[in-house]
Amino acid sequence: CGGGLCLTLALPRPAVLAAVFLVMHAVMLAARIPPRYILRLWLGPLAFLAVGLVSVAVSVGNDSFTAMAGFRVGPLYLAVTVAGLQTARDTLFRSVAAVSCLLMLATTTPVASLVAYTSRIPGLRPVGEIAILTYRFIFVFLAAAAQIYTAQQSRLGYADTRRSLRSLAMLAANV
Repeated sequence: CGGGLCLTLALPRPAVLAAVFLVMHAVMLAARIPPRYILRLWLGPLAFLAVGLVSVAVSVGNDSFTAMAGFRVGPLYLAVTVAGLQTARDTLFRSVAAVSCLLMLATTTPVASLVAYTSRIPGLRPVGEIAILTYRFIFVFLAAAAQIYTAQQSRLGYADTRRSLRSLAMLAANV
């Protein structure tokens, strides 16, 4: 995983990035991570990337400039340039390769192993402690939310749409 990430950062050529992406996904599949689960994991990063890439591809200026396509919005001119599209493409390839490294690490390595490894590196022990506390807190949080949800369900809090919205709002407020 670390080697793939180093390659992604040091050699941002499309062939290298595609190879990193394919190797990381091959490792996940070899570890018997279901493809459907991998696709679900990609939803968050891809949504974030889509929004980010639009902001990279679209240029904003006060005056009209050389662009592939553009239009005026009030006093501003929004346009898509060749350079913007190339930067967006490069960012997409590099980001997809880097995220595949992260997903491979997250799906194949237990948190306890990651924390044990980071605590051996000088200066990272506090980071490991914070990570394990955060990890534990997530499960405490989820258990509390599940208990509240079960209690609401047993009191018919989700019987109709109005009650569902009210119960969901109370659940969110209490958690």
